[in-house]
Amino acid sequence: MGCGASKEEEQPLASVPAGFGVFDPKFQVPQGRSTCVEVSQSWWAWGPDFCVRDPKTMAKKFTCVLKDNEFGPKSEHVCCGADQEPVFIMRKCDSMANREAKIFSAKDPTTELFKVLHRFGDGPVTEGLKDRTGKETNLALEVNWNNRKATLWMGETPWHANVNDRRAIARMQTEDSGEPLQVDVAGGVDTALVMAVLCGYQHCSNAED
Repeated sequence: MGCGASKEEEQPLASVPAGFGVFDPKFQVPQGRSTCVEVSQSWWAWGPDFCVRDPKTMAKKFTCVLKDNEFGPKSEHVCCGADQEPVFIMRKCDSMANREAKIFSAKDPTTELFKVLHRFGDGPVTEGLKDRTGKETNLALEVNWNNRKATLWMGETPWHANVNDRRAIARMQTEDSGEPLQVDVAGGVDTALVMAVLCGYQHCSNAED
């Protein structure tokens, strides 16, 4: 995930006091603590299937399943919560040159919520992302290959933004190809949003293969 080298020491994963979310508030991590999830990806004939679990109980929290839609895009994932109710829809770009995945509302599949971008090196990974209040706040990814960790930030990467304008909202321990990804999500942060960004990013990466 990414291919840059961090220039900043890792900061503690603190709660976001005002909260930060896009989807149902029930997916927001309680203030004062972080939560850990495990993201795995399996391959079948028609593409990848993502599963997000509690690493301790192995209970499913989210699933992203490829659906056939003859009237719509050829590649469409419907992502559901633990109750199997759709949360968002993920569609890969029409052209692999775009290297982006589009996230749509499950309630209104014609409403695009934001784009997930895939690019070499550190930098912005979302475009057009607005929180529940309507404020646009895009996310950036920073990768440290020394400790094989990646950090998802609100705002720009650390060396591009004012220290007061950025906050780490999730941290990932990268693994060997095919191994589950361990993800810590900060308190006050929408877990479904983090999963949409990570699954969309990986989906774009797969499109290059």
